[in-house]
Amino acid sequence: MPILTKRATKWLISLGLAALAACGCQAPTIPNPNDPDDVGLVTPDVLRTNLSVLYSFLADRVGKGEITQKKADQYLAQEAGKLIAHVKVKDIPKGQMWEYADIFRTAKDWKRAKEAYEVAVKSAKNEDRRINDTLRLAQCTAANDEVKAAIQLANSVMNAKPVDSAPILPAVYFEIVPMAEGKGNDGELADLIVQAIKKHKLTVVDEKTPEGQSFLYARSYHIRKAVQKAYDLYMSAGKKEKAQSCLKIEVPTYSPPLPPGMSREEFEKHFSRKSGRTGPGMMPGMYPPPDKGNR
Repeated sequence: MPILTKRATKWLISLGLAALAACGCQAPTIPNPNDPDDVGLVTPDVLRTNLSVLYSFLADRVGKGEITQKKADQYLAQEAGKLIAHVKVKDIPKGQMWEYADIFRTAKDWKRAKEAYEVAVKSAKNEDRRINDTLRLAQCTAANDEVKAAIQLANSVMNAKPVDSAPILPAVYFEIVPMAEGKGNDGELADLIVQAIKKHKLTVVDEKTPEGQSFLYARSYHIRKAVQKAYDLYMSAGKKEKAQSCLKIEVPTYSPPLPPGMSREEFEKHFSRKSGRTGPGMMPGMYPPPDKGNR
């Protein structure tokens, strides 16, 4: 279990005031990163836990209609930015680079996130980290208006084995495309989505596990949404034939018994929230629950 520094302890106490901040009252006091009583890097486990708690709190407030999604997104990015304001990429151990990069991304500090993910990808110790970190690097690259480079990065993980390819489609159409569309490469982005759909259809999961079941429940939902997005991008790029062609993509089905009173669409939408880092019902750009990837 990570040891809490004074800064982290103060932050945990300040979470108790987050309710007031999220409702428009005074924001919680964030510890001063230059505090002489608390030097050195706060461990990424501590930072991730703090942000995950705050994320859950804000998501609950959004669900109850107490604050807007935009307000919650802005607030979390602001607080994440404060927590890593003092962190320099050159001081981060390579083995922890992806963890700090995730926090830079939460803070929408796209420049430092990109710099950190570049190191993380080069030092990835397994396929899980290579794929996830490359996709996140692509998002940050697109956010920095380097769309062609972002597309190349995303395409570089299309060689993933079926057992490793589950993150690709959600990352492409939930995270990369929103940062890249409308910047002159919509046709290429649509091609990227179509490639990601092909990988998603071939993905192999263990349907005996909760994670595997969640993936299968949500797969057709994600593919239908991705097809619609590809169609829209093709049309905006003036590629009408490709737009019509992508509508012919076959959507696989998985039909377990439905809970009483729940439609197929509601069921798929519910499980889509569990099958990827972001998805319907999760706030774009907000910090997700702690990454369960191999470290």
